Amino acid sequence: MILTPKEKMMYQNSYRHGDLVLVEVEKLPKDLEPTNTDVILEGKTNTHRIVKGKIYFKEVDMFVFGYLEAFQGAYLTHPEHGEGKSKVLKAPIEPGFYELRRQQEETHEGMKQVED
Repeated sequence: MILTPKEKMMYQNSYRHGDLVLVEVEKLPKDLEPTNTDVILEGKTNTHRIVKGKIYFKEVDMFVFGYLEAFQGAYLTHPEHGEGKSKVLKAPIEPGFYELRRQQEETHEGMKQVED
């Protein structure tokens, strides 16, 4: 089956993790420089980390701030969400390439970044 670009967007893998969204892309853009960190995003009181992945930071617009290459067995960690009721310390991520996006929400004043 051949999908239109709009249909492809509907079927993209995406992962929402607090104020972070990973959206699957077919390939990484050219000329990216890998980082030496496992920290994807630091919020006011939390840190999102990747295990078994490579981060490429690149400010694209107000939403997209980089890319991720997730390897087999990759997962996100967010220790602040791992305590209390849920006890979820890991969020598994399928191998592939992802855009790193800041989660946004619509308010009466317009779009604003989600704070986690």
